[in-house]
Amino acid sequence: MLKSFFVVQFIGVCFAFPGYRSRIPNGMNVPNPCSNTSGVWKGVGHNVEGGGGPRNVFGKAFLEAKKVWTKELCQADSDTDGKTNGEELGDPNCTWTEGSPVPGNATGHPAQSQQPRKSETEGIQNQDKTGTKANKQNPPPHEKKRTPDMGVRPGAQEE
Repeated sequence: MLKSFFVVQFIGVCFAFPGYRSRIPNGMNVPNPCSNTSGVWKGVGHNVEGGGGPRNVFGKAFLEAKKVWTKELCQADSDTDGKTNGEELGDPNCTWTEGSPVPGNATGHPAQSQQPRKSETEGIQNQDKTGTKANKQNPPPHEKKRTPDMGVRPGAQEE
């Protein structure tokens, strides 16, 4: 019985979320925000590349929009990097509708600031200069550190 439960849960995680990618422009082509990597980020609304687990800031905003690409979601800047979600996903004028061709290419991830930085100190300095909190609050997933007592600690460098 318990084994069946886990199989059903696994199938739900693997197959339920990919359909949401078709509800945003370039959902199948969102670039991986981690430096020195290539490919796409399949779990656009999640902190984990493959999807599942906690939602990131864009995933929460998408849920609030009732899982529909709206003009408000498009014009928002979920990761506070100075680019709207629409700009990052190739719909800068917020005209895309599900099933239609996307006006442009995805240039970034709507939940991960892609402003380059060398250290957490630089992220804080950037925050002071630009007024954005993206570098400190939304580090790319590869810059989150797991600790035994705290889980994932945002902003910590892997050792």
